Amino acid sequence: DWNNFFYMHPEYKVLHSHVRSYASLYLPVAKKHGVKTIIHSHNTSNGTGAVAMAKNALQYPLKKQADILMACSTEAGRWLYGEKAMKSDKYIFLPNAVDKERFSYSDEKRAAGRKALGFGDEFVIGHVGRFSEAKNHEFLIEIFAKVVEKEPDAKLVLIGEGALQRATAEKAVGLGVADNVIMTGNRNDVPELL
Repeated sequence: DWNNFFYMHPEYKVLHSHVRSYASLYLPVAKKHGVKTIIHSHNTSNGTGAVAMAKNALQYPLKKQADILMACSTEAGRWLYGEKAMKSDKYIFLPNAVDKERFSYSDEKRAAGRKALGFGDEFVIGHVGRFSEAKNHEFLIEIFAKVVEKEPDAKLVLIGEGALQRATAEKAVGLGVADNVIMTGNRNDVPELL
């Protein structure tokens, strides 16, 4: 399928992959079609167990396959590529860019954000992320249920969308905290909400 894709789409000149594990299967195909390849590391672990072992094995050849090795932190680069590769011309450190001024605290922003969501002075926890296994909303809801035991008026604001949104809502219902959980969907005003 990858071979056919690149054959049908010669206009693609660069493949920038944020997926480590099975990228080792499609990077060689892209290179065969003259596509420049970039692998981008965002993590420092695959976890444990059989799935982690498979990911470790699949990602091992990436530092030799990719034309460019990119990482958003020194730790992520060291973990996926190793010190030697990080000293090569192939390595690029590209930190996540955040305009910290947009996220700076102010009493006015806090009051406006709470008012927009209909909150008073209750304890509020915010989370920004797609509803996927990697973001672990299931565990977040379990922990939040414990928070509600101590702070019955506490609110959990979940910003984002994704495949596990419905399962997360069902988990909140099952744990009796659905009335305390607000799912806003994707938003363009995340700095203000935080």
